[in-house]
Amino acid sequence: MTLINSPSNSTVRLKSIIKSVNPNIDQTIVNELCRLTEEYKLKWVADSNGKNALYVMSELSVAKGLDVEDYKKHWANKSESTSSLKGTSLERLAGKALKLEGDKLILFKKLYQEQNKLSLGKINQLWVGDFLHAYSYLTQGSSQAAKDFQTLGSVAIETSVKKEIEESTHTIEPTLQLKLVELAGYSNINLKFEVPVYDTFNPGSHRRFDFVEQLPKVVKIYELKSRTISEENVKVTILEKHYLELALEHYKGKSIELIFTSPVGISWEAKSYIQEVNDTTSTRFPGAKVKVSFIDTQAISERLVNNFLNNSCIESHFWFKTKLVKEGFNCVVGGRTIEKLNNSIVEAYRTGRLIKPAKTDNVIQFPKLKSAKAA
Repeated sequence: MTLINSPSNSTVRLKSIIKSVNPNIDQTIVNELCRLTEEYKLKWVADSNGKNALYVMSELSVAKGLDVEDYKKHWANKSESTSSLKGTSLERLAGKALKLEGDKLILFKKLYQEQNKLSLGKINQLWVGDFLHAYSYLTQGSSQAAKDFQTLGSVAIETSVKKEIEESTHTIEPTLQLKLVELAGYSNINLKFEVPVYDTFNPGSHRRFDFVEQLPKVVKIYELKSRTISEENVKVTILEKHYLELALEHYKGKSIELIFTSPVGISWEAKSYIQEVNDTTSTRFPGAKVKVSFIDTQAISERLVNNFLNNSCIESHFWFKTKLVKEGFNCVVGGRTIEKLNNSIVEAYRTGRLIKPAKTDNVIQFPKLKSAKAA
């Protein structure tokens, strides 16, 4: 049975959902969010599984005293548009956002009307966000509503999110990219990160390639994911983001290779779809050389590490090994690389390329003078 968001049960239901999504969240935050949701008469919907609280983002724009299109104009275009109920993290906003269309939108409109006794009218798409995303958006800016929502305590929510990340074994994409950026900086391999290109499919907006390598005969565009590359990841990048078309437009006359990379592999469905794309590139892009592929992130980091080692003095290898071990590079560099590096250092000591410093004190030793008798 669908629960109705009447004043008598809305708060209880919302608290229950938030706690089920994030059991470790501070209860004070939950209570304050529920209070402000009631005070500002914010409408929300329990998803079809009853495991999340979704807010209509345009309604939150109005609650902030802004234009109804504020979220769509200034935040939605920074996202990876998707109709998947898994959602996608929006740039600079916490939580998850969903762009609903087609059957997903029909289902949401039905749930919204059942739970709030209101109709969303005739619309063909709608942006919604979970409770954390809604909070994050509401606290942006200096309007009175934003200030009221800021009393929730952004530090407390940020702490709970960080705790959730720290307790997880999952490495987030910004961390992976940060470590790859640092490794690339030690090498002489020319990788450019966060490369912006004008999005001709959405005038007035831009896309950003995760990182790019320009070689004499080919430009390699890398799409970095922290989880296993899925078929959906590949389809969104190629069909919705139009990365191949944008790369051909931006790097005119160059061969293009779009490379998906992840430290945890790729699904067989994604591999199969990539092969299908490669089989049709000659007809889709006549006269252009286009290829799609996958490479393990560790293979990229190994290349960067080896480049540093091959182009630096042996004395720097010990420092580099210490850095890789102690400064969080385990997400991109495996134990085998560390072992290989350590073995090369041991061999350098054995052969005399590296010399262990002798233990000395600060006392200057003068040669003994011969006694007069001995003379």
